[in-house]
Amino acid sequence: MKTKTIIYTRVSTGNQEASSELQKEKCLAYCNMMGYEVVEILTDSNVSGGVELFKRPEGSKIYSMIENGQADNIVTLKLDRLFRNALNGLESIKFFDLHGITFSVIDMGGSILDTKAPVGKLMMTMMLALGELEKEVTRDRVKKSLNYRKENLKVYSGSTPYGFKRSGDSLLVKESEMNVVKQMYKLKDKKSYRFIAESYDLNVSKVHRILNDEFYEKFI
Repeated sequence: MKTKTIIYTRVSTGNQEASSELQKEKCLAYCNMMGYEVVEILTDSNVSGGVELFKRPEGSKIYSMIENGQADNIVTLKLDRLFRNALNGLESIKFFDLHGITFSVIDMGGSILDTKAPVGKLMMTMMLALGELEKEVTRDRVKKSLNYRKENLKVYSGSTPYGFKRSGDSLLVKESEMNVVKQMYKLKDKKSYRFIAESYDLNVSKVHRILNDEFYEKFI
């Protein structure tokens, strides 16, 4: 009996038809080589990898098909087509295991990774964990860089923060606006953000950012 296989592809924007077709082409070639029976080709278009697999329009069909016994195997081109979040990846793998589902990633840094073998399952788990570690390290690096620029009054975003003016790569205090910031902080625990915003002709979201940004505390 042939292995009933779902091919899954994903593109993050709606204008990546070529990428989607390339994913399908490579997955189909792999399935033909392995003798798999392709029962469904699912493509999530304009869907971020940050969305959990089973919460995507087409990804949710994988869950239903597995529950109904319509598939034995999933094939995708790259691991990030299925998961970008380690927790979601591990939870999905657990669900696959409970239902006896295997899956293959046919381009894992130039190699094929298949969970049919225990070592493949171990490698998949390790790759997800390493991917999550890399994201955490990157987030930490960005946060430290942002804090450094704020502490040294350097431009840290595309827009100049309220209360400052830009001079090259530096931020200089704009006294008229900083005086408003000081008054806003005096009202912070007494009035609503909407009241403060209307009082100083600012939008509520800007007031919220200012009053919840530690950057301003040393100026008030």
